[in-house]
Amino acid sequence: MMLRRIVASAPGKVIIHGEHAVVYGKRALAASLGLRTELTLLETCDRLVLLRLPDVGVTAKWQVDEFSGVSGAFGNSEEPKAADADVISLLKKMAGVDEETNDTEKLALLAFLYLFCSIAVTNRIVPSVSFDVRSLLPLSAGLGSSASYSVCLAAGLLLYAGKVTQVHGNQRQSLTEADLSLINQWAFMAEKVIHGRPSGIDNCVSTYGGALFFQGGSTTRLKRMPHLRILIVNTKVQRSTKVLVESVRQKHDKYPDIVKPILDSIEGITSKFESLLNKEFDADSYEVMKDLIEMNQQLLVFLGVSHPSLDDICQITAHFGLHSKLTGAGGGGCAFTLVPKDIHKDFLHKVMSKLSGQGYDCFETAIGGQGVEASIDMVETSVN
Repeated sequence: MMLRRIVASAPGKVIIHGEHAVVYGKRALAASLGLRTELTLLETCDRLVLLRLPDVGVTAKWQVDEFSGVSGAFGNSEEPKAADADVISLLKKMAGVDEETNDTEKLALLAFLYLFCSIAVTNRIVPSVSFDVRSLLPLSAGLGSSASYSVCLAAGLLLYAGKVTQVHGNQRQSLTEADLSLINQWAFMAEKVIHGRPSGIDNCVSTYGGALFFQGGSTTRLKRMPHLRILIVNTKVQRSTKVLVESVRQKHDKYPDIVKPILDSIEGITSKFESLLNKEFDADSYEVMKDLIEMNQQLLVFLGVSHPSLDDICQITAHFGLHSKLTGAGGGGCAFTLVPKDIHKDFLHKVMSKLSGQGYDCFETAIGGQGVEASIDMVETSVN
């Protein structure tokens, strides 16, 4: 029997400049990562809906009959709408999780159920399908792993339901602007299920790829972004974005004459980086970029959002002549290190070995690459 198989993938994101300043109306610059999440959706004949998330050790399954009568509560696939309190309660009941849960893995199940019921369950017809999701992105590290997951699910389900361009085989570049907009809207709704009030920047970067500016709730996609290599270094230190943002707010309110110029300087760094993108990117551009990374990191230290582990990463990479800064909220999480074009692979291996020896996880990747990709084909499956 020939059954449909859909493969979708979407990148994570890194904030290059502008974190914390963006809270005060300044611009933040974010770019897609080469680290991606991949979804494989496969039609089956076992009357089950199966979700496997092996990276977090989660497997969940439902009989298709468990979805009978739920489609009316979720609207329709062409008009994304946020899940209200009643829908969230229904999702939690279906997932078998507590009403008060804040566990990210359990909320990921709710996001899946929300998208599946909204997009794939139509006219009370529930498809029998399996979903396998794998990711190279570290979880809860400020690199947009949940948005990458949400974008993959939205793209795969919309392709399955015939709501976006039917991309066959290896033609992964054929999603239209309208397709991407619909995927992004649905992914944002799933992010709301997971995070409550997300900014929207993570799902935008994961959907469209490349790089974009984010300011005051709106995004502007960059027309050009040079190919840049970086190291992502994960401190594995848990932190609360809410607490860190509030700590800067307290300093801002108590010492406005001191903190406002710091935020203005961060905005100046973001603008200077933008100017590099508007001309031919050369060796001089790299030198300026290194300076901007170092200055931005020091300004974030002044704001009190660094962490001993992040300072350690900056010192280790500086010993090798490289430049690093925190990305995201700070207080732990991740840093990134700019990798020069002409660096020898053995030298880079020494840097990564030194960082790994201190207990940090390192990933070499590129930024500014392709956003969501999806394709559909037919596979032969034996039915017993």
